[in-house]
Amino acid sequence: MKKYLTPEVIAALNSLPTSDAPVQAPALVTAPDLLLQRAQVLDPEMITLSLDEVEAQLQKTFDDDPWTLRMLSQVPAAVLHRYTYVYVNQGLLTA
Repeated sequence: MKKYLTPEVIAALNSLPTSDAPVQAPALVTAPDLLLQRAQVLDPEMITLSLDEVEAQLQKTFDDDPWTLRMLSQVPAAVLHRYTYVYVNQGLLTA
């Protein structure tokens, strides 16, 4: 490996820009249009569905899933599409 680290390569590496900008943590999605957009990204088969249709499909699929049922209690009261919220935010929700 040492033979690849020529002075030119080291100079090029040192000249690369760095960023001290804070890394923005992912946020929970609550807006209806973003819920639909994320659901469609996660499952392209939902691309033709409305948000209500996505919600109905997810409810039918996950209605007996214990983890999903526990996560429904974390859905903010203002969010009407609760199963979609849990589906698109699953990586950010904690048990």
